[in-house]
Amino acid sequence: MICDYIEHKYPSPPVYPQEPYARARALWFEEYADSQMAANIVRPFFFERIVKKLIGQQTDESVCETAKAKHLPEVCDYLEKELGGGEYFAGNAFSIADIAVGSMFVNLHHAGESVDAARWPNLAAFAQRITARPSFKALIEEETPFVQRSRNAA
Repeated sequence: MICDYIEHKYPSPPVYPQEPYARARALWFEEYADSQMAANIVRPFFFERIVKKLIGQQTDESVCETAKAKHLPEVCDYLEKELGGGEYFAGNAFSIADIAVGSMFVNLHHAGESVDAARWPNLAAFAQRITARPSFKALIEEETPFVQRSRNAA
């Protein structure tokens, strides 16, 4: 909703597709990232390995192992299928769908995990493309020292 508000206030460049089907897909993937990916990937890995260390709690790696064995494959299988051989999740241009999904992969990366390129080649290529974008790259470089210190905290 925040991105939709910003788009209406500053419509150029657009991050929501104008074509109805592509817009519907973009909204779906924005929601999928915020709900399914956040709960099943970011929550187990990022919370366990980063947040818990920041608040002085012990990481429970069994939570991460369960997510890696069960949830990560479910999410990546679905996204690999939906992305197919395309470059973007919604239409033929970068959109909120790619921002939302890509952001989850940034958090996964910060937590020390990545997309298995042998198992999910299209998704791994997507994750590489998205994190190489100047906007993503700059933020990742800014966040990395903090995240590394957090991961190494006792």
